[in-house]
Amino acid sequence: MFVRNSGSKRNVNKSLVDKFIKNNLPPKILWPDLVGIDNLSYEKRLNCASELLDKAITEGLGEKVAIYGSTGGVTYQELLSQANQIAHVLSDDAGILPGSRVLIRSSNNINHSIVKITIARGHVDN
Repeated sequence: MFVRNSGSKRNVNKSLVDKFIKNNLPPKILWPDLVGIDNLSYEKRLNCASELLDKAITEGLGEKVAIYGSTGGVTYQELLSQANQIAHVLSDDAGILPGSRVLIRSSNNINHSIVKITIARGHVDN
């Protein structure tokens, strides 16, 4: 779904949420057998990008470099700030809902990584 912004906030129809992945998962019998997973202290539903980024901030690693690139590095705090800015553009300006498919066309650089992390987080800010 691509929506051009006319300059005003829009109410997006919730029925447009992309359920392609959820509706096309293989039968449960074909899912991997995750042996020993009960011993891990993760919640039943886990967002890996939030777990890695938000947890680093919570643990006081905000000023540590999270991503290195040819133009330098980005700290966890900078990464979170930029991810939240991108999240607002995706949701407020473009009307894209969490769970929608998003095409990223970019060179392989730090900004590409930040956009991927934003989308993996479900573009939700704290």
